[in-house]
Amino acid sequence: MRWPDLLPLLGGRLTKCGYRIKNPLTEVPKDQLLEDVRNFAHQHGLQDIIPLLEKGALVAQNPRDFESLPELDEDDRICLREEVTHRWKLPWGLYYTIFLNSIAAAIQGWDQTGQCSSLVSLDNDSSSYAANMVNRIKWSKSFVSYRVWYS
Repeated sequence: MRWPDLLPLLGGRLTKCGYRIKNPLTEVPKDQLLEDVRNFAHQHGLQDIIPLLEKGALVAQNPRDFESLPELDEDDRICLREEVTHRWKLPWGLYYTIFLNSIAAAIQGWDQTGQCSSLVSLDNDSSSYAANMVNRIKWSKSFVSYRVWYS
């Protein structure tokens, strides 16, 4: 079965842009949802943040109507509004860290490619026994180098 054929079975509905998957929390009653949150918190040792988890579950159940939830105070509503209106409002240091890590990942990839490919160079005269042995040693060094980087 193809993915578009599965979407109606998952509760999806067709919109102008394609299928939209239905939120599985919309059909859970509020009492059951809060009980599930408390059980989850107790199972994972998160008793100290149960009120936050309950608020998060209620917002996840109906994200468009968070303004009408009586469990949220005004500070919560302000934070949720800013999530929509100022989506990229993050600390400058976070962007700086992401940028530096991206550069470091690119450099590491170049180093690995250079190291592995430089060890695997074939000689033009591969007819002799000695040349074949040298090539085998180079290939094994390349494999060991590859395993060190990717393990």
